[in-house]
Amino acid sequence: TGERRGQPTAAIVADYRRALAIDPRHAYTLNNLGILLARTNTAAHLQEAQALLKRALEVDGTDRLARKNNRLIRRQVNTRIPPHNNTLRCHTGIQTHVLTPMQVLGI
Repeated sequence: TGERRGQPTAAIVADYRRALAIDPRHAYTLNNLGILLARTNTAAHLQEAQALLKRALEVDGTDRLARKNNRLIRRQVNTRIPPHNNTLRCHTGIQTHVLTPMQVLGI
């Protein structure tokens, strides 16, 4: 059923992980999974989210959204204060639960 109060469901996270298994350098997928994990605000997920968002920026250094999300996730990791859900942005302009990871990949 998507996200509940900003928290991703296990199924959505699993879908994004499968999409990354298909294309581990897909910047939008890296970004969107990073955002989903950051929203949980747990230490382990924040570390993984930070790594994913960094990889997204490495894949496409011209991506302004990836640069912004990298700055925001560094602040979140340092303070453990979660940003408002609308601060960290997913690619596509819509929330991740509306567009499946496979649709993001164009499959």
